[in-house]
Amino acid sequence: MANKPLEHRPILALEYAEGGELFEHLRQEGRFKPEICRPLFKSLIAAIKYLDSQGVAHRDLKPENILFDKDFTLKVSDFGLSTFSEGHDGDGILYSKVGTEGYKPPEMEMGKYEGIQADIFGAGVILFLLFNGTPPFLSTKSHDRIYKCIKDKNYEKFWALHEKKKPKGFYPKEFKDLINSFFSYDPSQRPTFESLENDPWLTGEEAMHNDVFDELK
Repeated sequence: MANKPLEHRPILALEYAEGGELFEHLRQEGRFKPEICRPLFKSLIAAIKYLDSQGVAHRDLKPENILFDKDFTLKVSDFGLSTFSEGHDGDGILYSKVGTEGYKPPEMEMGKYEGIQADIFGAGVILFLLFNGTPPFLSTKSHDRIYKCIKDKNYEKFWALHEKKKPKGFYPKEFKDLINSFFSYDPSQRPTFESLENDPWLTGEEAMHNDVFDELK
């Protein structure tokens, strides 16, 4: 490679994400107001919906892979673990255990899952982070006592653990219901693109893009 003439060297050009990573913004801000969370999350869901329409599963959605351009338009990046969602056999079933701990769904650990459900689960973790500033759990394996509450459908205990150091009413019921659906142990019970369009919490008040810009710049 080093001895090849310059005109024969392969070049990969990437869009410059001047607005930085969502991870860095979360680290600086801690969390975002619901009015900011909603438009950011809707942009993420729109990106996932587009990928799904193209038959692609990302499989590593996390704040480090969510970027912003100079106008703070959300971009999904790092497709190193992505794959065609139809799977090797064309039945929509994937088997590779990939992704980042704390963002991948429990069925991935069992080695059989659908790509869109994995991405929807990861999106739910990101929404929780946007709203809360800290992750909902560290793993979806059996040793994680917080996710075990979800697996056992003990949502009351899950929220009790998170509410310990929060003011009363910090998590609205509609937000809890939405998060519960994202983290459902049964993938078929997770939200669809259609259900998210009419979700009571997501259809609440949201900031205009220029307000999001001011918040992130």
